[in-house]
Formats: sequence, structure tokens, C-alpha cells
Amino acid sequence: MIASLRTMTYDELKGLIEKGARIAVWSCNTCAKASHGFGGEESMKELASRLRSDGFDVRKEELMPASCYYDGIRVRKEKWVADGEYDEIDVIIPLACQEARAAMTELFPDKKIVDDSRTAGLGVLNDSGVCVLTDPFEWTGLDPSDEGLDLKSVARKLGLFAGPF
Repeated sequence: MIASLRTMTYDELKGLIEKGARIAVWSCNTCAKASHGFGGEESMKELASRLRSDGFDVRKEELMPASCYYDGIRVRKEKWVADGEYDEIDVIIPLACQEARAAMTELFPDKKIVDDSRTAGLGVLNDSGVCVLTDPFEWTGLDPSDEGLDLKSVARKLGLFAGPF
């Protein structure tokens, strides 16, 4: 399982989006959901609602079981095109890992893909069903842990954020 952390606050996110931009909030319902609720349906709907309340034009909410699956993203894009929705989106906010964002950047070259997450490494679910970091990536400077490192603590150490916007 991938352990993902947010790179920005909600206010920073809002500052990256031009008023009038047509937005899709795209969420992973597996790893990102287990990363203290960074992703998942509830976080996706909450972010979309907050953005709408702040005057942003959220046109689409897209939930995938695994947003890192390249062919799955491609199929969703093809559906957007077939349904006439593709040209109605300017910005995609991915509540997903860096791998998903990389795939979206390739598959949606004419859309702004918000760089809102950082993958800290690999993890497992603890007894509460929340991801803990067991195998941090080298960039974190953290040591592996069989017990797992709490993502909130990891986020504080790295100057990042755990959980939903």
C-alpha cells in the first residue's frame, strides 16, 4: 500500500485555481483513502462541497478503486470524451498518489493537474484500518519500521499534511 501525504493546505489549493476554472475532483478509494482519509469518497465529496461554497465551479467528482491504474484512468478519460464532459474540465485535483498524478499528467496533457500529494513510501493497515508507513522512501530520511510510523507524525517531520483538505 502507498502512503500519501498532502503538500498543501486548503487555502494554498484555492490559490492555485483560477476563478472560472472548471474543476474535477478525482479520488482514489484505496491507498489514498487509507492515508488518514486523504482520498476516498467522503473526502472527495467534502472537498468538492467546500470548493463550491467558496465559489469554484466543480463540475465532476470521479472516484476510482485504484487511481494509480493507468488503463483505468484511460478508460475514464474515454468515457468523459464519449459523454461530452472532457472539454468541460480545465483542472483536475487528484486525491491520490504521485503515480496517479503522473498518469493523469500524461493522459490529460491539456488539463492542469494539481500537484497536491507526495508519496512517502510503502505501508500497511494498522488494527484501526489506517495506513502506517513501514518502508519510507529515501527522500524522507526516515528509517523502516516493522510497527509502522504514524502518517500524522511523519507529515509533521516532513513539513507536509496528513488527511483530507
